Amino acid sequence: MWTRLPRLDGVKAGKHWLANLEPSKEARKRKAFAEFKRRIGAALSRDKELSASFREFEKIDFWLGRVAGLREGLELYEYGEKILEDNPRVFQSIMKYAITHPDNVSATEICDYLDKQISRIEAQHPKQEDQEAKEKLAPNVRPPRDWGCKTWNEALKKKRNDVDVFLHNAVEEACSTEYNKLCAWRTWGLDKSKKKARAPESEG
Repeated sequence: MWTRLPRLDGVKAGKHWLANLEPSKEARKRKAFAEFKRRIGAALSRDKELSASFREFEKIDFWLGRVAGLREGLELYEYGEKILEDNPRVFQSIMKYAITHPDNVSATEICDYLDKQISRIEAQHPKQEDQEAKEKLAPNVRPPRDWGCKTWNEALKKKRNDVDVFLHNAVEEACSTEYNKLCAWRTWGLDKSKKKARAPESEG
């Protein structure tokens, strides 16, 4: 889902992150880095003091890179957790919709999309005994409970200002640099996990 980012001004950092660190390019970057390292090492080989300084520089740079990477990863993780804690689940559904449909984010289009999701859930669980399953899925797509509306188009008519503010905040967050970096980071992490999962098979 997160392998492509929307073409919006607010996601330049996320696109830059993917362009430079996405899994398909990582091996090439590492190979180029190794070649730069070899050439610099060869150029400094005649000066023992400079060679020793360069090796020390490499060690420090490695650890500083790890610290920076861990710090950024933690910041992105905490940012993702804050979105989960501070907003209803439907807020996240709207963010995901905005990412995948960047040209269709009017209030009417988003409300139509969410109401279709509500209808889909209802159709999948038509029986009374499926009520529990519907209750679990409903918060992902229904309007906030305190609005007293069963569908988004109903809310759009009765609570237009509330809907506009809610949707605007969700779309704005979806287009933010932080959220798109989180999406890019998640893409990279998922690809790494898949490679690890496939590793035992390739050894056999």
